[in-house]
Amino acid sequence: REAVSTHPTTPVRPAPARLVDCRNPNCPRIILTKKIPHIYVALSYVWGEPQPHMTTTRNIAKYMHSIDMEHLPQTILDAIQVVVGLGLRYLWIDTLCIIQDSTEDRDREVAQMQHIYRDAYITVIAASASKVSDGFLHTRPTVLTAHDATLPFALPNDAGFGTLWANNLGAAITYDRWDEPTSRRGWCFQEYLLSPRALIFASHTLHYHCQR
Repeated sequence: REAVSTHPTTPVRPAPARLVDCRNPNCPRIILTKKIPHIYVALSYVWGEPQPHMTTTRNIAKYMHSIDMEHLPQTILDAIQVVVGLGLRYLWIDTLCIIQDSTEDRDREVAQMQHIYRDAYITVIAASASKVSDGFLHTRPTVLTAHDATLPFALPNDAGFGTLWANNLGAAITYDRWDEPTSRRGWCFQEYLLSPRALIFASHTLHYHCQR
């Protein structure tokens, strides 16, 4: 929130046509925004496999009432959890917010993708997930050897301590985002570049990225 207040962004286009309302995270639903601006989180991820319960002309009326959580893959479930954890309400996901069997709707919404990610409050990037059923809120591995060292540091606001670890050459372990599944997708690369702010759930770390 500090980054938002010091580096504000102003939406340049109306809101996406639809968003997922996560106010009740156990019963998400699709809402029509009527182009009224909303504060929302965008999800950037790799499909990697079919999504049989995506929004279609046949189920959109039902999904506007509620979406069965058992039908949602883990990456989308994790994204809903992140939205709630950030104290926000709305989430934009392509598979749910675009009517997938409507050429007219797909063409209209895909043409707005650059604005959808540019105007998002923050983008959640599921960088470590190679397919949508993987999820990204798993425990990250810490790979240490007998010659490595860990350095504790105090977290802000008396939140406890974190740990920085270094290898036996004395170099801090760095993160190369090009090794992640999302780095092999052109759509995800575009979404990363367009997002003013992003939470990147990488294989070994969580990163915050701000264009400013």
